Amino acid sequence: MQSERILFFEGVGEVSFKRSKRAKRLTIRVKTTSEVTISIPWLVSFAKAEAFVLEKSEWIRFTLAKISEKSEKHTIFNELTEFSTLHHELKLERIEGEKILRKIAHGKILVSIPFTMEVSNKAVQLKIKTAIIDAWRIEAKAILPQRIKVLAEKYGFMFHGLSIKNMKSRWGSCTGRNTINLNLHLVRLPTHLCDYVILHELVHTVHKNHGKYFWENLDTLCGDSKALAKELKNFRLDIW
Repeated sequence: MQSERILFFEGVGEVSFKRSKRAKRLTIRVKTTSEVTISIPWLVSFAKAEAFVLEKSEWIRFTLAKISEKSEKHTIFNELTEFSTLHHELKLERIEGEKILRKIAHGKILVSIPFTMEVSNKAVQLKIKTAIIDAWRIEAKAILPQRIKVLAEKYGFMFHGLSIKNMKSRWGSCTGRNTINLNLHLVRLPTHLCDYVILHELVHTVHKNHGKYFWENLDTLCGDSKALAKELKNFRLDIW
């Protein structure tokens, strides 16, 4: 039995159909790269899956349009762009050769771009953004471990480990074993909000949910914690 196929639909483009033993129903996935994938339960026919796409084509077109609109608003760096992290400044330079190079040192995020490439090239933009993320990661690893140690000792919390990650949907998290994960993007926040996130996760080492006692404990540490949570919503994890 055929497990995959790709078909073209007017107004939608190419759609990948993939059978899955785990799929319980027909589902559509539209990726940020505008790829459209249909997961098909093993015993469902391709004909039924194709009819499903036609039925949902308006929704797929709407979703693709939203992705396109969002991508057009994304930051595009060029030679005139001024961009700095806490301790690093972005600098773009032109070089001979074929490879895009990057170096983070001495307070600089240096991205070297071949003369043969446009700065707007997707590969160039990705290299620039990756270099900036790496600079934030360096800063986060220098700042966050010390800060959580200070706050934990000050307020009497114990945690069993710390990871610093480039998380897409959370500023932080705490596992059942009291391992704390902090988002490297915390270094982009004002100090009081960075501390709020760290204290939020430290309180989770004692209170595993967001119940009454959790918020009461957090309030004793940072004042009006729900107001800080609301303020935090003004900052986006999706920065580009």
